[in-house]
Amino acid sequence: MFEGFIERIGSTEAHEFPPDSVWLNTVKPLSLEMLKGHVVLLDFWTYCCINCMHTIPDLKWIEEKYAGKPVVVIGVHSAKFYNENDPDNIREAIQRYGIEHPVVVDKDMKIWRSYGVRGWPTIVIMDSSGKVVYHQSGEGQRDNIDSVIEVLLERYEKTGKLAVPIEIERPRIERDGIVLSRKALLLSRLEDDHIKRFKP
Repeated sequence: MFEGFIERIGSTEAHEFPPDSVWLNTVKPLSLEMLKGHVVLLDFWTYCCINCMHTIPDLKWIEEKYAGKPVVVIGVHSAKFYNENDPDNIREAIQRYGIEHPVVVDKDMKIWRSYGVRGWPTIVIMDSSGKVVYHQSGEGQRDNIDSVIEVLLERYEKTGKLAVPIEIERPRIERDGIVLSRKALLLSRLEDDHIKRFKP
């Protein structure tokens, strides 16, 4: 289904991330150069967008299905309102919604403009050579995304153009002096909310 679609727009070069970008959910900044040989999915979102929140489970499903494969999901947080630009607010939203993938703060909408994005959420997928092969706005794209990634992995595995999957180190999170995993942090937050809600 997507072979022809990929061929039609597969000549569009991806744009490198601005060097001064703030990165969250990763110890080191990422670049498209270091991700050559990977299928890269960019999710343009903002944490006050309900449609963006609906997309998070789909991205988590994709990440789990392609774990151990050269597939990298990156959130591009392009704020709709000024206060959404604050990295601390974005970091809190990342933890609140259990987002596991790296997020780059698109403070001045440079990345947004470079890809011609017009609305939230928008998904952009790049092939292993760094060309844009999918660009679509709106929620409910999981099946399309899955199909595109499958086609790309099958195609580039045959040509030997896939890299060994990169390991992206996430920062450790401390709470009350204890280092927590993201799952443990989420459970801890849920427990706190439960206590506050039902405390006599």
